[in-house]
Amino acid sequence: MHHTRWYGDAVGFSIPVSLRYAAQMTNRQPVKLLNILVALVVAYAIFCGLVFAFQERLLYFPLTLAPDELAMLVRDGNLRPWRPESLHAYLRQPEGRSARATVVVFHGNAGTALHRDMFTEALVPLGFRVILAEYPGYAGKPGSLGEASLVADAVATLRAAREDFPGPLIGWGESLGAGVLGAALAGNPGLVDGIVLMTPWDSLADVASHHYPYLPVRWMLRDRYDTVANLQDFPGPAAVLLATEDQVIPARFGHRLFDALSGRKILHIFPGADHNSWPFDPSQRWWGEVMRAVSPGAGRSGD
Repeated sequence: MHHTRWYGDAVGFSIPVSLRYAAQMTNRQPVKLLNILVALVVAYAIFCGLVFAFQERLLYFPLTLAPDELAMLVRDGNLRPWRPESLHAYLRQPEGRSARATVVVFHGNAGTALHRDMFTEALVPLGFRVILAEYPGYAGKPGSLGEASLVADAVATLRAAREDFPGPLIGWGESLGAGVLGAALAGNPGLVDGIVLMTPWDSLADVASHHYPYLPVRWMLRDRYDTVANLQDFPGPAAVLLATEDQVIPARFGHRLFDALSGRKILHIFPGADHNSWPFDPSQRWWGEVMRAVSPGAGRSGD
């Protein structure tokens, strides 16, 4: 026969031991859950803080080149330094004829300007002078990473190109470079005569939110690169080039940018291509088609 032991006070009120234990455990449960919740919030806050502190490392991938490697790339690309004392850019011109226009290329976030010889190989034979612009912090160029630094340098590069070379000036931005070019034209819409935006975003915040939906990126980003806002007053012709299978900057962001452009514009789609596998072979006809669309008097032959 089992007996329940009762404990109580002097007036006879008593509680079974089993019930008292259950009550104690019930009271502890909310405290345990609260501790878990606090720990998760603290961990999330620390993670957000780390992402905020090191966000430049998620956006910029600067590559440093040894002097001999840099010299080899310049030589193999038939390039020559252009304004090496300040801009550290590289130039290639058509031989035996005047250039139809000057194209300043702002590259994507990986590699360096010297790794973009596909632009010179395709555009110089069509009669274009090509400047491969380099970013501060890349390939040994002095300066810091960040929107303010890159954009100020891009403005200086475009103004120098205007000073040094007559004729139309075309800005070409690849990926990050499209964001840099757009920001350089904010408040300076007449700085170039036409633009080519290759695999661009509408704004960095939108793309970052796509890749990191669990982070409050719109509050965290120091660099904005709001290309839609930056190009809202751009009056010249524009070409937007998109890759259908782009997983880095999905094509829908480029479509939003294209829809927001108010001037004369063309949309060129690379079916089946991703962010880094677009058809860059110089023999492709699209090079000439795009240049004909964005540069007055250019691209009429050889495409």
